[in-house]
Amino acid sequence: MHDIRGMGEQIPVSLKQKTFTRREIMFRGAEIYKEKFSNREGFISATFEIITLMAWVPALNQPKPLKPGTGKTRLVEFLNSDRLME
Repeated sequence: MHDIRGMGEQIPVSLKQKTFTRREIMFRGAEIYKEKFSNREGFISATFEIITLMAWVPALNQPKPLKPGTGKTRLVEFLNSDRLME
């Protein structure tokens, strides 16, 4: 439980209660969880998934990309050069 709490995974913020949970409830929950999910040595394995989301919105003052063909160097020339080894 300490590891899970340390990761901030103990309760989703949207479901968070406005009052504190009584200590007895937390201990009883830990007992039930240990009974159901512990291994022979008494350790409890917990798995979790990490989901990372990223969003990007261009700013109004962000430079716009150049039109195709207006570059000074062709990509194929760069890829076939020795500059990749630097």
